[in-house]
Amino acid sequence: MLKKRSLILGLSLALVSVLAMAQGPRGGRGVGGGPGGGGPGMGGRELMGPIMARLLDLTDAQKTAIRERMQAAGEQAKPIREQNQALRQQIQDAVQGGASDATLEQLAAESGRLSGQLQAISLKTRSYIHNQVLTVEQRQKLAELREEFRNRPRRDRMGPGNRMGPGSRGPAPAAPPASAGTPQA
Repeated sequence: MLKKRSLILGLSLALVSVLAMAQGPRGGRGVGGGPGGGGPGMGGRELMGPIMARLLDLTDAQKTAIRERMQAAGEQAKPIREQNQALRQQIQDAVQGGASDATLEQLAAESGRLSGQLQAISLKTRSYIHNQVLTVEQRQKLAELREEFRNRPRRDRMGPGNRMGPGSRGPAPAAPPASAGTPQA
């Protein structure tokens, strides 16, 4: 049971790394912009990570194709991420400077446009990998693993280090109420 949970946790981390590609504007990360700069999410490692590669039995050729596609997507997204970073500074300056509603709406629209471009790169990359790199059997296995993951209670989907996830201590306990006879400071 523990081994199965570990595999599901690995799957969830891999899926999160795929989904993180679409979250480019947050934290300066986007397609190809994970920590270390070597690739998307998971510290610049492969898109699906070693656990997912093992679960789906990816070939070396498939791993290479995924890595190359992710690097190309990262290069395509880099100037958009840089524009988005500059725009975030403009937005901050506009808000602090009391800019007009029209200016704020224009900046918000530009932010949405850039975010949409990053998401389009991410979706095209994911679609390519799913439909051009994975075999029919691997896509079926991935669908089964996703369904199994979705059917797990939400609290069991989180990994160690996440608040309320397995292995965490959860929120701090509330302080006991002061009794009537205890002096208060």
